[in-house]
Amino acid sequence: MTERTILIKRGGSCRWKPRLVRDDSRILIADFRAKNKNKKESAGFASPIFLIFLFFVLALVFYLYSVNSRAAKGYQIRQVEKSISELQKENEKLIIKEVELKSLYRIEEESKNINMGNLRHVSFIEEAGPMAMR
Repeated sequence: MTERTILIKRGGSCRWKPRLVRDDSRILIADFRAKNKNKKESAGFASPIFLIFLFFVLALVFYLYSVNSRAAKGYQIRQVEKSISELQKENEKLIIKEVELKSLYRIEEESKNINMGNLRHVSFIEEAGPMAMR
């Protein structure tokens, strides 16, 4: 028996169907499948399942590394923000102390403590011309 194909046209598309299938070709296909059933196919030196597993392990390692580095950076940022706020508070205290030390009231009090007196008569030196005197 020979194998023939029939072309069936339905609604604008064509399909083909084998008319006869030989029994010995079924036996050959079954025989081929039985021989290759015990053989494992691999992609070079590694199986595809191993490659997929390796990919997921590497993705997990990368994810853990990135989460850990972000957590460490967050901790460092919090420490720097804390030190900035402490320095700002210290700066405000120093500005208040500076203003207190520069106040006129404090200067007058300190001058009385070291026995300084008020000036009654002030004399000024006047120049006669645009050049300094010798």
